Amino acid sequence: MTDKSETLSITEASARGIADLARTAEFGTDIVLTRHGKPIATIMSIHRLANLDELEQELRDAALEFTRRSRRP
Repeated sequence: MTDKSETLSITEASARGIADLARTAEFGTDIVLTRHGKPIATIMSIHRLANLDELEQELRDAALEFTRRSRRP
């Protein structure tokens, strides 16, 4: 998560409305949605999602390179 996050139950999120949740995420606060106190989903900005996708690819590339180097005789 980011430095800023907020946790809401599905009921609380529903009361706030999708427009407010989207605005909150757009400006950098991740929103963790819970059901019966357990996290089930996150709302985040598309910018943050793109950053996470990029980091995931970098980790895959690093793991592949590590595997290749460890198999060299």
